[in-house]
This record gives sequence, structure tokens and C-alpha cells, in this order.
Amino acid sequence: MTPNPRGHRSPVPGVATRARTDEGSALPATGGKPRQPRMASAWQSFLHDRSVRSRIALLVLLPLIGALVLGAFVLQDTLERLQTATAVERNLQVTVAALDVAERLQDERDISGLFDVGATGQGAVADARNATDEAMDAFNDRLAELPDDVDPAIAEARRSTTVQLALLNAYRGSRDIVLEPFDEAGVEDYHHMINSMFRFVQASGTQSADPELVLQIGALDSLARATESGSIERGLLAHVLASGEPLSDAERQREAISRGEQDFLLARFVALAEPEVRALYYGQVPAARGPLEAIRNAALVPDEEPDITPEAWYEAATTRLDVFDGIQDVVSGQVLSKASEAAGQARLAAILTGALALALLAATVVLALAVARSINGPLRRLRRAALETADIELPALVSRIHNDGPAVVRNVGNAVEPEGADEIGQVANA
Repeated sequence: MTPNPRGHRSPVPGVATRARTDEGSALPATGGKPRQPRMASAWQSFLHDRSVRSRIALLVLLPLIGALVLGAFVLQDTLERLQTATAVERNLQVTVAALDVAERLQDERDISGLFDVGATGQGAVADARNATDEAMDAFNDRLAELPDDVDPAIAEARRSTTVQLALLNAYRGSRDIVLEPFDEAGVEDYHHMINSMFRFVQASGTQSADPELVLQIGALDSLARATESGSIERGLLAHVLASGEPLSDAERQREAISRGEQDFLLARFVALAEPEVRALYYGQVPAARGPLEAIRNAALVPDEEPDITPEAWYEAATTRLDVFDGIQDVVSGQVLSKASEAAGQARLAAILTGALALALLAATVVLALAVARSINGPLRRLRRAALETADIELPALVSRIHNDGPAVVRNVGNAVEPEGADEIGQVANA
């Protein structure tokens, strides 16, 4: 055992060890005053007590978690947009089916009015009812596709329509046994059913964030209501003309109100419609409106029996309504196509966003692991080499120096091979 300068013996011959102070003791500082021990903060103590691997893992996990949270928010927003676009598309599909039912109900109502005055036969009424039933079957299929948690406006339209359509057979039975005459009050039953269908038009755009689509839906609603007003006028005036009597003051007033309502709704439709639809309207409606206006004006002459047959009026009114229905089909197709395109784009955006989020996550994980290994691996090997040097190689070298002299140091290689030029490599090189 070799005594060191302070009197302590070293376990290795020829090596003096430095005396250690007890943990927590303070060496006297210059001037003779004792130096207070430095108290580390709780956070510093927590970090200092952790291994380098744990600290590197924490450093890697924090940005990884941040990327996951940010990606989750972006993906959630994209999925919500997809859900909204899909709901708008689905609601408009129901709306198109509802408008078809409304058109069939209008024909059934007005043909029933003609039958009441002997202007058509029972076969025409039966055909009209069959067409209505077929349209209702397609509409009910669309209703069955709606989920339970639909938009409140759509839910209310569904409830109202279900209640009204359940009364259809009762209305038909009343007409068949002439319990309910075809007059202004009698047509209200069908009018309530048709208005319940129009609820879907109003509700179909409530979830859309596309202002152009909302305007087109508004135009569709105005045109559908103008068509209903024209259909009511068609049936009621044909019923009056079949009697051969001049129109009463109340009937002329009703005609004036109906005409004003139609003009208002059509003007609103033109204001909201797309330019190409507006051009289609002005290209087709005036030609169909001329004959109808001539017959209407002749029928409105006071105190004079109209020299007009109900068939002529019904045909002229039907021609104009057919033009309205054709334009309505064009607008419905445009609205549904626009909604389907938006839903398709939302689906594509959701797929791309999900794929991008997964790719970024994978790249982040791979990069984080590569960086962590580039730091943790050299440190681990440096630690192992340092321990081997301190525990094995250095005592053996000291023993060789003690036995053979200092010349043996010339033949000693590097204890640790540096793996790079960074700080870890510099420490290994030292």
C-alpha cells in the first residue's frame, strides 16, 4: 500500500488516492467563511436523477405528442367537414324525392277536381294516384336512409311529412264518396301535404357552409312554391269554368291573389337563380305564359259567361307547369351535383389528411429514434469504455508502470475510440 500525501493508503501500489469529504459537508472558502451547500430546485433534482436515456426519451416524446395533438385537431376538422358535406348531399337526395312526390300530389289533386265536374274519367284519377304511390315509395326509401340524429330542421320535416302522408288515404276516400268538395277549402288538405314536402327544401341547406349552394336551394324553394300556387290555380279555375257560370267577386279576388303570389315567387326565383338557369327561364316561360294569360284574362271578365272550356285552361296551365317542372329538375340536378362534388372533395381531403398525418407521424418517429440512438448509443459506449478503463485498464497500467517504468506508456493505445467530431466524440478523444 502506498501512502498518499494526506496519509491515506491506496489499494493499488504506487497510486495515491485523494481523501473524500462526507456528502453534505462544505469546504472552507477563501477568507475562512464556510461555503453553504447549493440547493438544487426540485425540477433540476428530478432531471439530474434521471438517466440520459430517459431525458432523451422525454425530449423526443414532447414534440411527438405535440405533433399527434395537432394532427388530431386537423383530422377532426376534416372529418367534421366530411360529415357535414355528406349530410347535405343525403338531405338533398331526400329533397329531390320529396319534390317528385309534391309534383305527383299536384297532378292527383287537380285531376280529381276535373273528375268532380265530369271533365275526366276515373281511370285518369287512378293513374294519378298510382303515380303518387310510386313516388311515395321512392321517397320513403330515401327517408329510411336518414340516421336518427339528423339536423333538427330535417327531423321536423320528416315528422311533419310522416303525419301528413298518413292522412292521404283518408283524403282520397273523402273525395271518392264526395264528402269533401273540390273548392278552396277542399284543396287545403293536399296543400298541407305538399307544404310538408317543401320543408325538406328549406331544411336541406341549413348545414351547408357554401353560400352559392344555399342561394340555389333558395331559388329551388321559390320555384317549387310558385309551381304549387300555379297548380292550385289550375285546379280551382278549371273547376269553376266547368260550371259555365261567370266568376264571382270572391273567385276573381282569389285569382288576383294567386297571380300576385306566383309573380312574387317567380321574381325571387329569377333573382336567386344561376345565370344559365335564368336564361333558360326567359327562353321557355314567356312562350308558355302567353296562352295562359289570354285564357285567364277572358275568364276574369265580370258578369260574362266565359267562352272557355276547362280542358283548354287545364292544358294551357299544365303546359306552363311542365316548363316550371323542367326548370325545377335542372336546378335540382345542379344543387345535387354541387353537393355531391363537395362531398367527394371532402372525402378526398379526409383521406389525404389522414394519410399525411400518418406519414408525418411515421417520419417523426423514425427521425426521433434516429436522433435518440445517435446520442444515446455513443454515450452508452463511452460510459462502458470509461468504466472499463477505470476498473481494469488503468489499474493494470499503473501496475505495469510500477513494475517496468514509465516507458510502457508509449505503447498504450487510446482507451476510447471517438465515433464523431461532436461533443461526445471530443470527450472520447480526450
